[in-house]
Amino acid sequence: MANPFLTLQHIEKQYNHEKVLRDVDFEINEDEFVAIVGMSGGGKSTLVDGILGH
Repeated sequence: MANPFLTLQHIEKQYNHEKVLRDVDFEINEDEFVAIVGMSGGGKSTLVDGILGH
């Protein structure tokens, strides 16, 4: 059974009253490596900002 290191639920991010992330959930388990990849403008930095509460 995996041991959760970090669990995030219901992450949301908005700019100027427009939600750009809605209800994002994910979990990172102990001893896992995670990469956030995607095309330019795909929302990688926005996702990280939402996780960090910025």
